[in-house]
Amino acid sequence: MKAGLIAVFIIINYAIVGPIEPDDPIRQFINVFAPPYSGATAIEIPFTFESSIRESVTIEILFENDTYARQIIYTRSLDNIISFSSQVTIPSFLLHEETCLLWLNARNSTFGISRPVALFHTTELKITEFQSEGLTHAVIANINYIDDESVSHLIEEEIWFEGFIATIETAYYGYLTLDNLRINLINPGNQPINFFNFTLRLGDTNHHFPLLRRSIDDAYVLLNLRPIYSIDGYMLVIDETMYVHPTTFIMSDALIEGFVPSNRLYFPKDRFHELQTTIFIIEGEVTMYNTFSFTYKGLYYFNQALIGPCSHSVYCVTTSDEQKSIGAYEETIIIHG
Repeated sequence: MKAGLIAVFIIINYAIVGPIEPDDPIRQFINVFAPPYSGATAIEIPFTFESSIRESVTIEILFENDTYARQIIYTRSLDNIISFSSQVTIPSFLLHEETCLLWLNARNSTFGISRPVALFHTTELKITEFQSEGLTHAVIANINYIDDESVSHLIEEEIWFEGFIATIETAYYGYLTLDNLRINLINPGNQPINFFNFTLRLGDTNHHFPLLRRSIDDAYVLLNLRPIYSIDGYMLVIDETMYVHPTTFIMSDALIEGFVPSNRLYFPKDRFHELQTTIFIIEGEVTMYNTFSFTYKGLYYFNQALIGPCSHSVYCVTTSDEQKSIGAYEETIIIHG
């Protein structure tokens, strides 16, 4: 009797639920990274095709733009696969200034899918306007990415300038410091970061720095800068071999008798009132996939005179006979009460 009841229950349950239909297969392109192109070199675009069932597939990739009609640049027939990863190379002669379109196609006798991917030209963004609060943000969005869930994203390369304000103030007249300036980058494509032509021009129409390299128009002292990575962004340091006279603070880019090494740019003693406010210009170029170039013009302002002759200064700088060095190497500061 109990066995019969169980049998009836099973039959009724089956009649209500019915047979389970299989889900439609999922077929998609994922992990497609399409960087911007310059047209100077070929680009390679990785891709992955995946299916929820094992099957034979033909993959075709087509290319088109305003110059070239749609054409096949890659084809591959695959047997009994559920996932396939490769990359397609787009030769430079196909890449022109206009936006290009890539079609990722997969098919067999039972299905066909097609996924368009836009390709963008690299961009140069020149930055000349800086926010008064000292934080300037610039973005170029031209990297197309299809993630591991087949969702398309247009991702951005970004640059931030921190501390690049109209007037940089420092407490005491003595030497120039760029310690509060930072450049931060977002590099989603992990492209190598390169820095080019970073320079500092310091206004010097009265030739207070006669022994340093000068601009062609003779209006500025010209110094190379080098970005150095730190935990809170790239900082800028002077990238020059320099020497300073320890009693006059005259700077030189060549070793002269009586001068000692320094990687700081000291301002000449007893010129506070002439150099209290000094014009300066920083220029540079940062390249990832795209290029960010900038020109930053500002004023360097000293609040008070501090370093000068020991007879009437709060501080003075001197060196012993045994240790003649200054700047980042060693400083002896004598305090007069």
